[in-house]
Amino acid sequence: MKRKRYTPEFKSQVVLEVLKEEKTMNEIASSHEFTSIKFDNGGMHFLNKCL
Repeated sequence: MKRKRYTPEFKSQVVLEVLKEEKTMNEIASSHEFTSIKFDNGGMHFLNKCL
């Protein structure tokens, strides 16, 4: 199975969804078909680069 690649635009969109705090990270992860663990790692990396 090939590893999925996500565009920077997609990653930004997902992080913005989390920052809105309308859904939990698990709900967002399942709606975009990836695990919350993958999101936790990638999301924190994104936020650290932005701040």
